[in-house]
Amino acid sequence: MKRTVLKVSLFIFALPLFSCAEEASPGAAEIPFVIKGGRMLLYATVYGRSGLYVFDTGATASYLDVDPKGLVPARFVRLVDNGKRKFDWTRALNTISFGDVKLRTRSEVITPSSIAVDLKKTSGYDGCLGIGVFEGYWCEISFSKSKIILRREKPDYFTSHSPVRKIKTVDYDFLIPAAVDGADIYLEVDTGLPYGILFPEGAARNKRPDESREVVSIGEVERYHWVKTRETRILDETYTDRYIPTNSYIAERRRRAGSDIRDADGIGLMGLDFLQYYDWLLDCRELRKGKTAGLYYEPNTPPEDREYGAFNLSRDTPEFGALGGVTYATYKGNGYYGIRIRDLLKDSVAYRDFGLRPGSVLWRVNGMQFPLLPMEEWFAGGELFGNGYYRTIRDYAIIEDGVERTMQAPALGGAL
Repeated sequence: MKRTVLKVSLFIFALPLFSCAEEASPGAAEIPFVIKGGRMLLYATVYGRSGLYVFDTGATASYLDVDPKGLVPARFVRLVDNGKRKFDWTRALNTISFGDVKLRTRSEVITPSSIAVDLKKTSGYDGCLGIGVFEGYWCEISFSKSKIILRREKPDYFTSHSPVRKIKTVDYDFLIPAAVDGADIYLEVDTGLPYGILFPEGAARNKRPDESREVVSIGEVERYHWVKTRETRILDETYTDRYIPTNSYIAERRRRAGSDIRDADGIGLMGLDFLQYYDWLLDCRELRKGKTAGLYYEPNTPPEDREYGAFNLSRDTPEFGALGGVTYATYKGNGYYGIRIRDLLKDSVAYRDFGLRPGSVLWRVNGMQFPLLPMEEWFAGGELFGNGYYRTIRDYAIIEDGVERTMQAPALGGAL
């Protein structure tokens, strides 16, 4: 029986790569996408189920929550799902439709997957599609047109080129070389990441104490650093005198998976808040063989008009100490609305004087409950309680483990 399964899987992958039922322009298939809530979304039909799927270039396989019974096995691999290691079959995905564009593919699906379950529960999306669904094509991700454009031949209008480093992992990552103060790092092109750039911990090496501040978090990386850099080089840009967060989770995930982590501390992630300012061309023609001509890119927005998210490649440091934008989310519990603190500088006013900790939920300030408190006040200057607003706080309420505590603001030499 096992031998028969292997024969079937090999037969499936020997099928012609894919075909397009309808092409929007000669030699190209165009697939529209939307960006909503920090996610890049495609409307697709997979295994007969139509819905909205997150597109993630940081994954090769796709992640769904469908019954695997009746789906053709592809490979028997080691997986890490919901924090647990196991061996299981991936399933063959042979056809997928994007509206009128019908593709014959030879990609793989992991199902049932906790990733897909969480996406459905938290956002209502139907799963995650990896870059493997577009194997065999030059894949253009055009943020200026809000389209993915697939071609057999490379278009001429992409001229800026970046080599990519291939590493031995389950996925076939597109890793772009970059540098922080002369130290080489790599950044993975990851459309599944709703942030700017998560730099690797290796960027904090050899920093003086006054150049590196410790951050604590309820995120996947519980401790990382806020680093002052002199020169950061990414693609065609050089950023001078900037602050960066070293909260890339690649090394942490590899440690949990029992994978080789020798170079993982030098690998970061490049998410949508950065990627959107370029149009990209990825060589996906032979992904499973680990072959690629790299990627090409063209800027679509002048550097002075870009915003990479709060405190990402920033010239400023936060006043209050809660790293805004990346670090907090709206919280609803017990009928309250509040701000759940995610990441805090340990030497900050928020941590040291106000006694906040990662996971603390602020729901009332100066007697006023969120969201009645005007946003221009609590999110002033692009950060939580910025522009000196924290000095006007007289009292504040925190919810911890469902229990509310009201506290008086500390004296800060100017607090009212």
